[in-house]
Amino acid sequence: MVKYITFNWIIITWVTGTVLCQDVHQEINIKPRLFIEGPDIDFDYLRREVTFVDYVRDREQSDIFLFVTRRRSGSIGREYTMIFNGRGIFEGINDTLLYYTRGIDSNDEERTGFVRTMKRGLFPYINKTRLAKNIDINYNELYVSNETDSKVDDPWDYWVFRIELQGWINGESQREGYSLKSAFNAERITDDWKLKFSSSIGYQQDEYSFEDEKIFNISRNKFLGTEIIKSAGDHFGIGLFSYYYSSTYKNIDHQLAFYPGAEYSFYPYSESSHQKITIAYRVGYDWNYYIEETIFNKWKEALVKQRMDFGLEFKEQWGEINLDINYIWGI
Repeated sequence: MVKYITFNWIIITWVTGTVLCQDVHQEINIKPRLFIEGPDIDFDYLRREVTFVDYVRDREQSDIFLFVTRRRSGSIGREYTMIFNGRGIFEGINDTLLYYTRGIDSNDEERTGFVRTMKRGLFPYINKTRLAKNIDINYNELYVSNETDSKVDDPWDYWVFRIELQGWINGESQREGYSLKSAFNAERITDDWKLKFSSSIGYQQDEYSFEDEKIFNISRNKFLGTEIIKSAGDHFGIGLFSYYYSSTYKNIDHQLAFYPGAEYSFYPYSESSHQKITIAYRVGYDWNYYIEETIFNKWKEALVKQRMDFGLEFKEQWGEINLDINYIWGI
């Protein structure tokens, strides 16, 4: 009889203790613990503007895990994907929100919009605590009107331009050299079209010393490429790929390539910021004009080639995976 009473007392104490722990978390520690992972997060600004959560540095200690990805959008701005995952008492409360910036937005405007979207994503969790009674919801009709108008008021017409300059200098006992490269890229992405133009010029000079002899090697290369893709839905696109190439290192005076092709995405293109699996097929001509006669006694030739590209990219809570496989063969 004594053993039976003792056993039940232990069970009741354990259950009561568990309930009390949950009540303490909800009534005293009413601020959920938030862990954020993403590119270029302004944590100082977030802590000042979003004060109804506690920020933690360890994911395992968090009640809410926010995973943020970022990519360029068709409006020459950025597209932020915010993936909210509840943990512990918030298990099962998950959501994904998108936030778009404009190319003309200042850094302050961009982070203000980021915080506004982040607050909306956090509210379902706050609503489960006693802190919800301190939250007010305001509707700004003027802000919505400005957001709608901004979609058609793009002075750059969705174009994004990028200029790159690279260089290096190398010095060793038997080798000296330097390299210079410049590139210019222009890109326009909308829901229906993707236009991309890229160009680059490279120069490399190396000097090798062998006893009393010195050998100079100079390499020059040029590249000009275009990519035009028409969307045919959320998963499929058809396009044209062409380029001009020249390289003294590869004995190519001029190379012209023309490749029609198609691409299929296993995930909708709208999800490409955090998950993407694509397969593309291209077939076309390469016209090659050589600087010197090849070992096959040719100064020029036309080659029919096929190309298969496979791309995989995942950005998840556990990390990132990137994989690109290209296979080229002749006909």
